Amino acid sequence: MKGCNHEKKEIQKDQSPFETLYHIYYPDIYRFSFGITGSREEAEDITQDTFMKLYNQLKLPVPLLNPRAWLYRVATNNCYTLIKRKTRYREILEEEPSHPVQEPKMEKEFMRKQEGVIVRNLTRQLPHRDQVVLMLYQAGFSYTQMARIAKVKKSSVGVIISRAIDKLTYRLNQEKIEK
Repeated sequence: MKGCNHEKKEIQKDQSPFETLYHIYYPDIYRFSFGITGSREEAEDITQDTFMKLYNQLKLPVPLLNPRAWLYRVATNNCYTLIKRKTRYREILEEEPSHPVQEPKMEKEFMRKQEGVIVRNLTRQLPHRDQVVLMLYQAGFSYTQMARIAKVKKSSVGVIISRAIDKLTYRLNQEKIEK
């Protein structure tokens, strides 16, 4: 499915449940995976693996009650597995996104994108649990869903979000001071 156009498409009546879920959730799961891994290739692999597991899950006689939460849980587990594997073999790679040369009239847009890169890089420095909870929060999940997916207590979700945002704000301010 590499090279496919992953924009949200109109759902057609003759699509299978898998195709429908794929078209609805692929972009969100990819962005979530990219937010954690920081690598387009790794995010693509994780997303592909997540949807392969969905395909196999849909073959089972047990109905999938909340496909969105299930997909995020599988993607989170896939990200954790990748991170553990990279740590185990000490193959942590830093990928800096490449930016095209900007024309002077696009300077503001360029600066906005640069800040986004800095925030993504700083987010990757947070503990993995905090990264996952922030990404789920950004994706619009409820505290109950975030707790279930991230395997934390519901009462801890707000604290995790608040502390993670505080850490990001502090680190972002430090980055600005250093520059």
